[in-house]
Amino acid sequence: MGYKLVFALIIFLSLAGISSGDSITGFTTYQNTNVSVYVTPTFPLLTLIRPVNGTYLRNESIFLNYTAELFYFVWYNLDYGNNLTITSPIYFNATEGFHTLYLYANNSDGTTARNITFYVNKTRFTIIYSDWQGGYKGNSTDFLFYTYEELQNLGNIILEYSQFSKILFLEPINVTNDISPSDDYVNLNLYVNTSYNHAEVNTTGLPNFNKPATIWLYNLTFNSPRILKDGQPCPSTVCTKESYSSGVLKFNVTGFTVYSAEETPSVLEKISVRKGITPLTNFTIDKTSIKVSLFPGETTEEQIKITNTGRSNLEIKLNAGRLNKLITFSENPVVLKPGEIKTISISIKATNELPFVYIGSITLESGKLKKELPLIIKIKSRDGLLSISANIVNKELHTGEELKVNISISKDPRLEQNLVAYYIITNKDNKTVLTEKENLAIYDSIDFIKKLKIPLETPGGKYILYVQISQDNIKAEDADVFYVIEIEKPLLKNYIYLILLLIVIALIILIIIKKKRKEQNIEKGEIEKRIRRKPIH
Repeated sequence: MGYKLVFALIIFLSLAGISSGDSITGFTTYQNTNVSVYVTPTFPLLTLIRPVNGTYLRNESIFLNYTAELFYFVWYNLDYGNNLTITSPIYFNATEGFHTLYLYANNSDGTTARNITFYVNKTRFTIIYSDWQGGYKGNSTDFLFYTYEELQNLGNIILEYSQFSKILFLEPINVTNDISPSDDYVNLNLYVNTSYNHAEVNTTGLPNFNKPATIWLYNLTFNSPRILKDGQPCPSTVCTKESYSSGVLKFNVTGFTVYSAEETPSVLEKISVRKGITPLTNFTIDKTSIKVSLFPGETTEEQIKITNTGRSNLEIKLNAGRLNKLITFSENPVVLKPGEIKTISISIKATNELPFVYIGSITLESGKLKKELPLIIKIKSRDGLLSISANIVNKELHTGEELKVNISISKDPRLEQNLVAYYIITNKDNKTVLTEKENLAIYDSIDFIKKLKIPLETPGGKYILYVQISQDNIKAEDADVFYVIEIEKPLLKNYIYLILLLIVIALIILIIIKKKRKEQNIEKGEIEKRIRRKPIH
């Protein structure tokens, strides 16, 4: 097609050189036109998009992406190895270390070549995000698709569990900069929860993820939902509702905590709440929390007793949120008559992932009645290099009291003795109440009681203690749950009044003592004056 255009151009220019007065005789004529024609070879147009120059954290399924035009064939090789012809973008594998990928395209005019150098280091940084890698990952971001350098400013991050909820972060995030940026490790499973009617980021563990986002909550059954922030109606300055259709609620948030939804209360319901009308349904659970410690792949079983303490039949649905994949209930939902008690078995299976602690809860819900049973699943390492057990001694305490934690640490003596320990206390809404860092020197094992003072202004409720010890890239974690009993405000006021009264009494006593001393000094001075005035015989 290109050559036809050139010939057409030549004919056109030749004809353009004939003046209006010239006649066409049919005989050959010659005339200078001062026109030169050049035919330029057109090489293939080739762009190498990926891989990029940087450090890849996996050596399998590295993406080779490109665009090509005006070509016959496209092929590549890695480090001048075998040439492999390709017809579309592909994934390839590479060993650890430095590599150069060469990409070629050719046609009859010649060959175009491109190349890129990259590095593979699987231990440079570890990111745990298996909750968004399974069959329900939806459009979740594959973090290992990117280089370590790209992870430090990664945009359009999506965390989606296609049955429950989805989070799209609206600003770039430095994924590597979590609560402990120097350990080259981040655990998204531990700090992010995209379960049913629940979208949560614990910004204590992931302060870098506290960004504006769009949230989708799937499979809701509400007629007219309203958005909740930390269990309370979300203010318009934080949450902006976009749409609700076919059970999908979409809204925007300015930053992160725990978001969910509920049916917008009717006028009668609002009046009932204000009048404090007691519901006719209620139930109790015989445990305040469940904590298990397992090796990867190991299974255990726990039991809970549920009692219907109300005056009507109950159907209680059990849900472990993002931990559902590790949990199996012997019965769900649980149907109870008034006064009936049922024992429910809970089968818990540990994953085969790197050792860490899952912190969540089992929700028991019947209509508008909802209770939570804290659940902690600790997955231990089989290598025995480093382990920790943290068990709270006093599960219930008042504000201002000390939390006592029984800490047991064991490590391989071949490791260095210096360890770093982090103690973090958060409330049920993942707001940090207390943080403390401690340096420990341990040869092989140690047992001690760690004391953490709960601030006097801490509200009553459920709290989670998270403990982590680490040495370079080796770490161990544990957690436990406790409850704070808030000092009643009238009682607190009485304490304040008592202290003020004691201060006043002390001041009065000091004033009286000073006054008496002053009187004594005056009397003493009068006596001395009389003695001096008395004549000497």
